[in-house]
Amino acid sequence: MSYAKQKGTKYESDIVKYFTDCGFITVRRIPLSGAAGDKGDIWIGENPVVPSLVLECKNYAKTLTYKQVEDFIQEAHTEYKNAIKTDVNVFKALLLVKILNLGIADSWLIFKNQRGITMRCRLGDVVNKGNFINCSTENERIEHLIDLLRG
Repeated sequence: MSYAKQKGTKYESDIVKYFTDCGFITVRRIPLSGAAGDKGDIWIGENPVVPSLVLECKNYAKTLTYKQVEDFIQEAHTEYKNAIKTDVNVFKALLLVKILNLGIADSWLIFKNQRGITMRCRLGDVVNKGNFINCSTENERIEHLIDLLRG
């Protein structure tokens, strides 16, 4: 496996652990994604009642350009469209970008809001144990996370 693939795999595994540590139970990495029909790198939630979230993860050593970010958002949106072909209960595809020399909580969480505006926030500001202190089930955690993303 190439160094770039190893770095990406480690980042995805770290993201799964981060969400698990924050109380999410159904978080799974989709190994060997990236092929045609890709449905994202990580799925959070797989429940017919509560929508799932699809994560596309990028671990780059250099600062990303605006065009690269827009291309990655488009890739995440394509993966969202692929996902809803088989699982119509998907809320949104989100882009996670690792920031060089910083921890997982400092990753950028990037997505288009309902008006099509690109939003960027720090993962740790949206997903942390404190945000979900009153959520007793994973369904409540996912619903609360979706509410936070809706703004």
